[in-house]
Amino acid sequence: MKNIRKILALVLSLAMVLSLAACGGSGENTAPAISGVADQTVEAGSEFDALAGVTATDAEDGDITSLITIEATPALTFKNGKATPENAGSYELVYSVTDKGGETVEAYATLTVTK
Repeated sequence: MKNIRKILALVLSLAMVLSLAACGGSGENTAPAISGVADQTVEAGSEFDALAGVTATDAEDGDITSLITIEATPALTFKNGKATPENAGSYELVYSVTDKGGETVEAYATLTVTK
């Protein structure tokens, strides 16, 4: 009976260690993901919300949408994700987000500005 208790205690201890290891993960940082980025068309002089429908999530950090930055070529000035392009043409947009672990991802879209 004592041996059965020892074996049972050992099995339960091993199961707890394996459960804790599984919950703790490997300690690796996974890259975040950006979704909702798409090509768009707007009229020159009208406000464009580059963050409308765009989100960023991370396995470790959760919702990191507020950390998204946007750069445009040719340059546009974004404030809270919004810009008002004055010149017609094609703009390449780069959406970027970095999680707390330092992993960065980018997503790309084209903004077409008409007259």
